[in-house]
Amino acid sequence: MDGFEVKESGPGYLSLAIVKLKDNQELAREIEERFAPINGIDKLEIDPAEGGLTVFFNYRQITSLFSLLALKDAFAAVFPEMALGELTSLLSANLRAK
Repeated sequence: MDGFEVKESGPGYLSLAIVKLKDNQELAREIEERFAPINGIDKLEIDPAEGGLTVFFNYRQITSLFSLLALKDAFAAVFPEMALGELTSLLSANLRAK
């Protein structure tokens, strides 16, 4: 995916490098506002200096239909350039149980 790289993922977390997040405090705030309220997201680590986003999640909660739809909507709002197929691939490959 252009502008996105999965740096690391494992049970309960997903770490991304996001080009447009680098040195972008406004985008960091928007990510916090949109992602933090999603049921199943336990914690966000946002590093605009490096363009990094790490999402810590509870697998059982984040994979509920409503949480997945909220996550899809949050990604689509903050990263409209990401195609739905790319987002689906990213999430299905990296959301794993603890």
